[in-house]
Amino acid sequence: EPDSVSSLVIGTESKRVLILDPAATSMQCSVELGGVPVFMAVTGEFDTEWRIVVACRDGKLYTITNGQVRGTAVVKKPQIELETQPCGLVRLDKQIYVATMDSQ
Repeated sequence: EPDSVSSLVIGTESKRVLILDPAATSMQCSVELGGVPVFMAVTGEFDTEWRIVVACRDGKLYTITNGQVRGTAVVKKPQIELETQPCGLVRLDKQIYVATMDSQ
C-alpha cells in the first residue's frame, strides 16, 4: 500500500537477520541462521504474515516465516544448498531465482 509503514531488515556478520521497528529505534525480531546473509527477498506485513528468503555467503538458502527458520528444529539446516556462492536473489510470486558464481 502507498501509505504503509516500512521496517528495516538487516543481515549481520554474526549470522543474524534483524528487523527493526518502523522508527528504527528498537528491534522487533532477531533470527539466527547457519550462515552470513548476503541477499534477502522480503515480503509480507509484520503484523500478519511475512517471509524472508535469505541467501548466505556459504551457498545456503533459508526461509524465515514469521520469525521462524522454516524446516528446522534446533539445528539451523538450510532448505537449499547451492553448488557455488550466490551473486543475486529475486523472489517473484511463489518462485525464487538465484544467480550463482558458476553462471548456472
